[in-house]
Amino acid sequence: MNKKHGSGHLREPDLPGSGTPSRADGSEHKTDPHLTAALAELQQARIRPMSKAQADETVGKLTSIQSVVASLLCDVAEVQATTNVEAEEDHAEVLHRSGKLPGRESKRMAKMAKQLSDMPKVKEKFAAGDITTSHANALVIAAEKVGPEVVDSDESL
Repeated sequence: MNKKHGSGHLREPDLPGSGTPSRADGSEHKTDPHLTAALAELQQARIRPMSKAQADETVGKLTSIQSVVASLLCDVAEVQATTNVEAEEDHAEVLHRSGKLPGRESKRMAKMAKQLSDMPKVKEKFAAGDITTSHANALVIAAEKVGPEVVDSDESL
């Protein structure tokens, strides 16, 4: 069964042969095989000479990819917050340690994850790569001032 990425949960694996290999400590990996496949595909990409129009399109696609990745990081932080309530490690620390994000960035992402759960429309746009990380962060800051319902109901989104 697939859970939509924008719903705050990572998709469950549905690729053929995508079992969850056991680790040495007996636990299982639950990484979505789509992430592994997407990473392998992105690592094959090469930038070659191109026209201005091609460069604009390429930058647009890369920006969308960057937003989707940031949204997935927020999903990881949100899942950690809901499934590991008694964990000693701060959820921002998980992003800092495992994601190798700078401390300030990991704290911002963890905070954004929490706020986005109250703004489903914003979260969906972010997950689709339709808005940038900076835009999502600005909307989170606005929601702190006027409320998440007001921001999420904005017709200009």
